This record gives sequence, structure tokens and C-alpha cells, in this order.
Amino acid sequence: MAAQTEFHLTFSFPDLNPESRLRELMLYIADKCKEDPKFGAAKLNKILYFADFISFSKRGVPITGAEYMRLGKGPAPKHLVPVRVSMEKAGELKVVEGEYYGYPQKRPVPNKSPDLKAFSPGDLSIVDQVIRLLWDKTRMSAATSRTARHGKLRARRKASRTKLPTCPMSP
Repeated sequence: MAAQTEFHLTFSFPDLNPESRLRELMLYIADKCKEDPKFGAAKLNKILYFADFISFSKRGVPITGAEYMRLGKGPAPKHLVPVRVSMEKAGELKVVEGEYYGYPQKRPVPNKSPDLKAFSPGDLSIVDQVIRLLWDKTRMSAATSRTARHGKLRARRKASRTKLPTCPMSP
């Protein structure tokens, strides 16, 4: 039997200026979630991921244009850490480390208001919907998970029908 090769399909949207959009959206989400005691780095990743993929599913284009990678607790933007570190160095964001019910929590806290000029009302509406969906949750309930998976499957189906200008394949 021949060995199977695993391929990962990735999409890039460099025209969206992903790092700039990621930076401003991180500030926006951190500000919107400042009253959610369960908000931390993992939830930030989930909000970014679901917002991008729901947007891609509904409109054919993500909000940030960021590439995502697989992590143990779920996908995250590939360049999130370097962007966050540069934001910390610039004084735009700080990460407050603490605990939530005995678990470590890294809570992003904005030090400035986001510049939302690059985002449409539709972009922000999707982000706000995802924030509401995940508000005060640490683990997704079965219903929330089903809803999220359904949106992800629609995005995959749409991606398979959509020809994109940049679609590199990497083993």
C-alpha cells in the first residue's frame, strides 16, 4: 500500500494588509471583551478564527486576511505573536497574566483605541456576533460547536468553488 501524502490548503489575502488589520482587530476585540472574565489569549484566537471563517463563508473574503495555523487549543493567526509583541513594544497593548479558576490566563488589554477605517460595518457586525456567541464561555457548548462547525463547513464548500488569486499548497 502506498503511503498517503498529507497536503494543507492555505489561502493568502495580501491585498487586505493582514498584519495591520489583525493589529486593529485585536485592539477592537480586547476592548469589547474587557468585561468578560473568561476572555484571554485562547478566546481571542477563537474570536479571530470564527470571525474570519464566517466572513469567508458568507462573503467569500475574510476580515483580517491572516493565515491560520493549528495549535493545541485551536487555530490561531500565524503572525499573531509577532504582531502582539510589536504592539506591546509600541505600548498599544499589554498582556496581563493571571489565573482564572486555577488556570493560567493571558488577558490582552488595549492601551489605545483601534483604528477601524479599514473595516466595513459588515466586518464589525460579524466580529460582534462572534463575541456575543462566545461571551462568558470557556469551552464551547455542543450547540455552539455545531453552529461553528456548520459555518466552517460552508466556508470549506465555498472555498472549493472559489478560484482565488493566491492559493499556495504546502506539504
